Amino acid sequence: MKGALPSHTSSGKAMVAGGTPFWNSVIYYNQDNGYAFVIMANTCTIADELAFRIKSIIKNEPCPALQFPFAMTLYKSINEQGIDYVKSNLEQMANAAGLPLDERFLNFFGYQYLNAGAKEVALKLFKLNVDLYPKVANVYDSLGEAYLLSDDKTNALKNYKIALELDPENERIKSTIAKIEKEQ
Repeated sequence: MKGALPSHTSSGKAMVAGGTPFWNSVIYYNQDNGYAFVIMANTCTIADELAFRIKSIIKNEPCPALQFPFAMTLYKSINEQGIDYVKSNLEQMANAAGLPLDERFLNFFGYQYLNAGAKEVALKLFKLNVDLYPKVANVYDSLGEAYLLSDDKTNALKNYKIALELDPENERIKSTIAKIEKEQ
């Protein structure tokens, strides 16, 4: 039976999407027009963006140009124009990303790069965040974590201690400091 699922029911039309901040996928099927496609991507939500454009092409409708995910634009800006350019244009970048400009903005992208193995880019963002928000414990905590993951325990410890001064009740930071000091 054409278009039948293993349960022998007709699937008709379906588009299913899902993923994480680091990858996503889309499965599309339309029994009426006979088109089906699967998109798997390792860049933010690009599969969703592509799926809507492919559906427009199938329907012979115009589709807007594909915009790169903001994380890619930020990465390119850091590498081609430098961190000072990012600092000077941070408000416009936050608007382009559709996110509020506070200490969480650079932390969010810093962790994306850190988790993707781009430690140098993450460190640049976390250092800029410390410069912009010197009274916020979380920015020092994040910079400390980036240093720790980069095997720089001296700078990790320094930043964790500043974070603890700003947030003296934070038990996680206390235990991280104790662990680093024990290993040294």
